[in-house]
Amino acid sequence: MSELTGSARLAEKLARLSSAERLSSSVSSADNRDKAVPIIVCVGTDRSTGDAFGPLIGTFLREAGYPRVFGTLDDPWDSSNLAQRVTSLPHADFILAVDCCVGAELGKFRVQNRPLEPGKSMGKPLPSLGTAALLGVVAPNYGNPYSMLQTASLCLVMEMARLAAAAILAAYMGDGIARRTD
Repeated sequence: MSELTGSARLAEKLARLSSAERLSSSVSSADNRDKAVPIIVCVGTDRSTGDAFGPLIGTFLREAGYPRVFGTLDDPWDSSNLAQRVTSLPHADFILAVDCCVGAELGKFRVQNRPLEPGKSMGKPLPSLGTAALLGVVAPNYGNPYSMLQTASLCLVMEMARLAAAAILAAYMGDGIARRTD
């Protein structure tokens, strides 16, 4: 089975998303669950409602005790520092990159079995990141993407971030006991 087929299956599953349990299953199927707790890199900034999706997830994960998370509200990984910070990531077999995006399926999630291409819709040349990506569609895809992210619904972004964080915790920490972190 090709990676593209796997991504297509995950996207299909997420189109019917109705709970953190389903998202958790999709996220965990993007890697080999027998390996160490993956690194989660949450991309975005606290200075834009829609773009805060990633840092909100990072903050929720850190507060819940997730051991390997980068990118939070108080220490965001955004376009101003991403290229520099990517080089400082520790080695890991699996890195899940999390970011927001604009699209037609507002409120839906996408899991991709390929690296994240942050800033693509904004035309920013940023380095690819991760082994797989979790994207949240937080704003519609019309007009200026920057403006759409600035005016995204805070309620929607918060609900999606909570759901995604819960799914990641369920996928990788299960009963609250994290797997090894080496």
